[in-house]
Amino acid sequence: MKLLTDAHRKDLEDKLWSQYLVDRANMNPSNFETFEEYKGKMLVVPKKTIKLNKAKILAGAERIKAMDQKGGK
Repeated sequence: MKLLTDAHRKDLEDKLWSQYLVDRANMNPSNFETFEEYKGKMLVVPKKTIKLNKAKILAGAERIKAMDQKGGK
């Protein structure tokens, strides 16, 4: 499994390098950005997601339905 993860990461980095070369083709000293800086901006870690169970989803849907029936009040 680790081998697959490493291969995927390397493939992603290779594609990102190609994209970096295209996006930053006209860099000059005033707007220079290293590949590591570019990679850090492009590979943003997703924010933690909220786990909802079926009961919470249904309660939210009922609350929305009730608000809709009252005209949003």
